[in-house]
Amino acid sequence: MKTLLIVSGMGDRKKDRALEEADRDPRLTLFDDALGCDTLNRGEIRTVPGLRGAAERLLPVPLAQAVEAWFRRRRYDAVITWADDIALAYAAVKLVTFSRHPHVAMMTWLSKPKKAIPFRLLHRGIDRLVLWSTVQRAAALRLGMPATKIAMIGRRADTRFWRPMPGPTDMICSAGREMRDFPALVEAMRGLDIRCHIATGVYPDGKLFDTVQSLYRLDTLPANVTVGTVTREDLRTLYARSRFVVVPLHPTDTDNGATTIEESMAMGKAVICSRTAGQVDLVCDGETGLYVPPGDPAALREAILYLWTHPLEAERMGRNARAAAEERHSLDRFVGDVAGIVREATGGG
Repeated sequence: MKTLLIVSGMGDRKKDRALEEADRDPRLTLFDDALGCDTLNRGEIRTVPGLRGAAERLLPVPLAQAVEAWFRRRRYDAVITWADDIALAYAAVKLVTFSRHPHVAMMTWLSKPKKAIPFRLLHRGIDRLVLWSTVQRAAALRLGMPATKIAMIGRRADTRFWRPMPGPTDMICSAGREMRDFPALVEAMRGLDIRCHIATGVYPDGKLFDTVQSLYRLDTLPANVTVGTVTREDLRTLYARSRFVVVPLHPTDTDNGATTIEESMAMGKAVICSRTAGQVDLVCDGETGLYVPPGDPAALREAILYLWTHPLEAERMGRNARAAAEERHSLDRFVGDVAGIVREATGGG
């Protein structure tokens, strides 16, 4: 099987592979290897030669990637898109050109209003839609996608990299960037004798998400709360030192926070998470973590104090979380499931 994978990031697969082999990064290249992927990222559009390259560079980047993928498609058994805007762009190109070449789209937030309308119009340009959110599956059905074209799979923590590690647990942490209600967490932490580090992320161009900027707009941070970016290797160490992990979210109908949750679960950590409309598939309340209402620092503080003062309960939930990650949300299973879906889309059984 040979596929073309279109992604929104930049990436350097040679560097990625070296970090993986040194156990400093999750196995980012496992997907590429299993599906025989050549990757078309944002940066490659700048290198397309001739008039075609010049014309593509005048287009919005997702559309340029979609057009370039269309030109390359015959070299591959299927095209895989792994970003909502790219999936919609390639579906449009496929429909306009009457292409019947297989397109497998992995999407995360198709219910978002600015995506829902084009999805309703363009979903016929997607042969298989891969989702891991039951809420988004329901949205896809409402928008006209046939159930036979939707594949539901588990999420993708590399349980070999994100693994339980021995050592003291003398703090808690939070991580991420999208839809995070970090000010609520800071408010919940005020006056507690518990250390908390918030590991924030940035856009690929180095800019801060609005939800991260909200931290820096606070007048003061309590002495027990620190903020900063970390490498994946350092994030693993941070998870290991944490008795449990907190994922405070703004209300949303998508599964924001899922990456942090699945990494934490794979590390054997209980998770305190805001119960939003979209984050319903990962945390099992009372078994792998605790849900709290969004935007409620008092409830968040109560949950933090409960797990902190009941370490055996936190450990029990953490063991359950690791078992769930291994059974349903491992990277190896994710890759195998997607490979099967692509083979089905290409008629390979």
